Amino acid sequence: HYSKEGIVVNVEQAMLVFLYNSTKGKTMRLYIIGNGFDMRHGLPTGYKHFKSYVEKNDQDLYDAIEEYIPAGDEWNELENALGEIDYELILQNSEIFLASYNTDDWSDAYHHDYQYEVNKITQMLSARLKEQFADWVKGINIADAYNPKQYIPPIPRESIYFSFNYTNTLQQIYAVPDEQIIHIHGNCSYDDDLILGHSFRVEKSLNPYIGPDQDTRIAEAYDRINEYFGNTFKPSEDIIKEENVFFSSLKNVDEVIVLGHSLAEVDGEYFTEINKSIQENARWIVALYRGEKKSGSLEDYGIRGSNISYVQYEDI
Repeated sequence: HYSKEGIVVNVEQAMLVFLYNSTKGKTMRLYIIGNGFDMRHGLPTGYKHFKSYVEKNDQDLYDAIEEYIPAGDEWNELENALGEIDYELILQNSEIFLASYNTDDWSDAYHHDYQYEVNKITQMLSARLKEQFADWVKGINIADAYNPKQYIPPIPRESIYFSFNYTNTLQQIYAVPDEQIIHIHGNCSYDDDLILGHSFRVEKSLNPYIGPDQDTRIAEAYDRINEYFGNTFKPSEDIIKEENVFFSSLKNVDEVIVLGHSLAEVDGEYFTEINKSIQENARWIVALYRGEKKSGSLEDYGIRGSNISYVQYEDI
């Protein structure tokens, strides 16, 4: 970021404005890139690969994931699981630290032990999980993607790319310029805080027994649970507002090609915003591998079915 006449300007956005101005009146193509794109290049970027990494490097975190946020093998399943965490089980398992005020061996530490244990688990499944995630992403060797065994459609350098991935596959393998790619959830090369989370917005406290008669320790434990949901929430609406210049640059896009994205609801707001930003009758092409079933549907995000084609990778 730099400041011009008191206004903070995002360099990436400034370059996108330049790109937009230079392509006025020209038709444009937007590629939406999901994790399946990296996977198709043979990169070990699946959730199952991350879980294996965690099991090898952080057994406590792995055990907590298995117990409190069990998920399938897809990233969108983990993100959904983060929003469906079994917080009641966390509270229940921590009750061994909830000593009775009448216990004979009462210690002042008992005022805090229960909340501490709940906080330890929720921090592990939020901050520590994201730390391990960032370390894992940074360790992926993009060079392994140079000779993919599966067919990859042409990746033109002059197109615009909206990437949900944290890796630099487009830049390193296809020499797509940085200024033509937006990594909507961060890039492992220059972002410390990669975005990974759920879409469940907690509007009010999950504590069902708030009141003056509630044990303070229990009330504070619920506070830790509420904080967890806030810390693991994916703020898509805020991100869209922050990237408004990018979305404004899409006015001339008349074709969108989706490569490797599940179309899961957790990212639905982005598809809706893209659809509102591009040409009204823009064509959407969604790549499928053999036998693939998507987790969501573009129609759910306001895109007309008559504008959508589902095509095998080899036919793009």
